[in-house]
Amino acid sequence: LVMNTVEDLLLAERTQNLNDKYFLLCWRLSVEPKKSLITLRFQVKDQICKLDNSIPGDVPTVKEVRDNCQTAVFWERLEKAITEREGKFLALDRVLPVPLLISGGIFILDSVGGQITAEGMRLPATRTLVPLLEKDPASKTDAGRLTTPAGRMDILDLRQVCYMELCEEMIFYGVSPEGHQPKIYAVVPFELKDVKRRTLLRLLEKNVTIPVINQERIEKESKLPERDISLVEIIPPSDISLPREHCWRVEIYLNGYCQSVCENVIVIPDRRNGTLEFRLACYADITGNPSAEAPFCNKGNKQVGRLMGIADGDGFSRRPFLISAKEFCRYYQRMQARNQDELLKYLMESQHDAVELVAAGAPGNGRFESFGSKLPVLPLTTSVSELAKLLPLML
Repeated sequence: LVMNTVEDLLLAERTQNLNDKYFLLCWRLSVEPKKSLITLRFQVKDQICKLDNSIPGDVPTVKEVRDNCQTAVFWERLEKAITEREGKFLALDRVLPVPLLISGGIFILDSVGGQITAEGMRLPATRTLVPLLEKDPASKTDAGRLTTPAGRMDILDLRQVCYMELCEEMIFYGVSPEGHQPKIYAVVPFELKDVKRRTLLRLLEKNVTIPVINQERIEKESKLPERDISLVEIIPPSDISLPREHCWRVEIYLNGYCQSVCENVIVIPDRRNGTLEFRLACYADITGNPSAEAPFCNKGNKQVGRLMGIADGDGFSRRPFLISAKEFCRYYQRMQARNQDELLKYLMESQHDAVELVAAGAPGNGRFESFGSKLPVLPLTTSVSELAKLLPLML
């Protein structure tokens, strides 16, 4: 199915033919800091983009859009409106001179040891874990940097895009300490439909193997109705609401009609990648160990609580890490305090001041291999740097 316009993407969505190869482009948007409101407006005939030149269609590639957008004259005004919340950015009645790429994703925290209070869930910094992925060294953008689940938008529902990226990119799997049968844990809201079957089909399509789960069982259960699939367990996340000055309301319109509204959105302008990044923050009981005094690591069973690994659902062989929120904040603060000469010295002597990880997994299947390990340098993507800044507000 060749796609060139927003209308084509809408048809692909209705007929279940979306394929992660065509994406929306942002041609019209407004940023209103006083209202904490960002509006994206689309027309059915708007041009979209494609993954690369191997994909059919008379539209630009992601790389072409990114390269053209990096030098666009509007970036300073856009960044100021979003990061400093000064002025406005209005481009609604006429299209931008060059379009923006748009991305949705999730900042997720493990709620191990969290306590319910009158104000909501309280997550202790020392026991809250942050799962991160190391981007493939061969990636065309941000190679080797730490990232969170995210992807370019191909539908007009931002919340669904964000959580589907989490479900697709981080395949959590494990077994309870009592020795129950291994399971896959999909962290998605209950409103998302057909998640269990789609997760299994994705594992088969991307040829992702999970060491503790027989491939034949994945194939067998992928053919069952959603309600009969027992291999995948849905873990509903809880949204983290940040102070109003740190989040936005995002409204998406098509031909003048509102298609979706998403609250509590973190917005990150990434000029280097020509992308307007949207992120939601959430926590979920991933490790299933709420009673422990510290993250429970069983090196003999290679588990953190019930969690045995985090497979890369996109099949890019990215390595997963689990790091405590406190250690992650400490590491980011140390890196921010250094000037260029200090950074060079730090890189040369980094083993003396390494960041300590709770667990690190193998590329590909994500099976945890080391615990309490130290890593000299953790280069971060733009969005993960933003997560590090906001993390103290989430705890």
